[in-house]
Amino acid sequence: MFATRWFAKTVPEIIRGSCPIRGKATQRMFPCHCKGEIFTAFRYAREPVKPVIDGEPLYEDHPIGFDAPSKGYSNAHDIRRFLYLDLFAGAFGHTYGHHSVWQFHNYGRGEGINRPLQYWREALESPGAWQIRHARALLESRPFLSRIPDQGLVTSSSVPDAVPGAGARRIQATREAGGRYGMVYSASSRKYVVSTHALSGRKLHFWWFNPRDGSHVDLGSFEKRRYVEVSPPSLGEDVDWVFVVDDVRQYFPPPGSGKAGSLESSSNIRLGNGTENQDREIVV
Repeated sequence: MFATRWFAKTVPEIIRGSCPIRGKATQRMFPCHCKGEIFTAFRYAREPVKPVIDGEPLYEDHPIGFDAPSKGYSNAHDIRRFLYLDLFAGAFGHTYGHHSVWQFHNYGRGEGINRPLQYWREALESPGAWQIRHARALLESRPFLSRIPDQGLVTSSSVPDAVPGAGARRIQATREAGGRYGMVYSASSRKYVVSTHALSGRKLHFWWFNPRDGSHVDLGSFEKRRYVEVSPPSLGEDVDWVFVVDDVRQYFPPPGSGKAGSLESSSNIRLGNGTENQDREIVV
């Protein structure tokens, strides 16, 4: 677990139009650790603001809904999704667990509890266990004590209900309180629009951050427009990305640990102010 402390809340509704909670929250509303970011945002929105953390999100290689035969197991993508959605929704840190490790499953324990897939020593090398460190590197590469959740950064490129989405298709946004940078996590690769109204500067620097290996791709700097339509690279249901936007004047380093990466396929970014003749498309 790592802590990023708590953030100063500046928006009254953290997850616009997507939080079904009205009044007292109960455990019944969050079965099987499946709505961590909604619980985080709901708690974060209370006054006064207090630190909040999901102390037991979904474990890696855990039977979904405790029903492996019909629903399968969680995987590294699920772990990353809960990690980034929680942190971007306002959590001050995160926890990681593995279904084989918590019970120290080994040969002498027979079939184990709830159908573990491997012995605990093997599970230490699971993909999700090694990928969560990239989130820390990403957040610590920017001033994080002034970071806040802000779903106002993202809007739909077509169907209104597509944003913020839910579950494996959710999009979650965060930014620095003064607008010096913004980050958008998309759990699956689908098109969305970033609204730049809350970001500072006349020029913006764009980056892709890969949550799977911690690498970044530099997309360059461009004059600020009112919106940025984003089509992530490497399209796929379980292919997640973080889109990072910086105020050029801040001279921030590359996001994450500084590892440069590459794209297997092109990504499209279209800059615009609301009229077609002012749009500019960038293919990277």
